[in-house]
Amino acid sequence: MLPALVLNAVEALGAENPVVILPNRTQMLALRVASKDGGFLVLAGSLSANGPSLHPGDLVAWHAGQPIEHETAELAKDPRSQWVGIVVAKLKPEYAFNKGWAIAEPFRP
Repeated sequence: MLPALVLNAVEALGAENPVVILPNRTQMLALRVASKDGGFLVLAGSLSANGPSLHPGDLVAWHAGQPIEHETAELAKDPRSQWVGIVVAKLKPEYAFNKGWAIAEPFRP
């Protein structure tokens, strides 16, 4: 799992809402996943509807899934953006050396 920031999907991808709520009440998000070169853009869904309401600027735990080809120009710029995954928790902006990021609220199945 990697830390990522929730982006405003309107600005990042031209979506209708900053965070898209799907019919099953899960959230579809644009994320900037942390990496030493400044991060990369991905699409991700929340693990379930049972969890925090996410907003642009929130820090989250992203779990990579499988790569798929996107037709969005913004997602085609970086091969890492082909990875889809899920957000499993909202994180606190607190990092402990031997423990990792502190969890603010997880998504539950």
